[in-house]
Amino acid sequence: MRLSSFLFLPLMVLAAAGCGNNRQLQSLSISPASQTAQNGQGQFIASGQFNTMPMSESPVQVDWHQVPPVFDPPSTTITFTLTSQPFTARCVGLSSGAVITVIAFAPMDTGKSSGSMPLSVFSDLVLTRNATQESGFVAATAQMTCP
Repeated sequence: MRLSSFLFLPLMVLAAAGCGNNRQLQSLSISPASQTAQNGQGQFIASGQFNTMPMSESPVQVDWHQVPPVFDPPSTTITFTLTSQPFTARCVGLSSGAVITVIAFAPMDTGKSSGSMPLSVFSDLVLTRNATQESGFVAATAQMTCP
């Protein structure tokens, strides 16, 4: 009986440690990091690095944006919906040589597939790109040059 108790306790600790979702997104990267548009467009894929196994995932779920265009935010919060689909950036209406910045962002909490973020965080991560991590969100950028 003592041997079974000895084995039972470590199994219970392992089972308790596995409960809940503690997996957190630590950083993002976009591939390719830079490209020249072909026929006025280019495709990008986001990869994520996490704090637990599996340590990396590609593609990973993100919300995509392209700057330009710049837009007037609708309110003090920005809603997002994550997708693991590649993003296609387009040079529509941009002159030859224009550089587009492609931004992917996602919450660090991997349990969220949609939600909202404060406009100030969106501004720092997407519009001005002053940060790559802020208030529970991570972001990455890539560039595309229009032909």
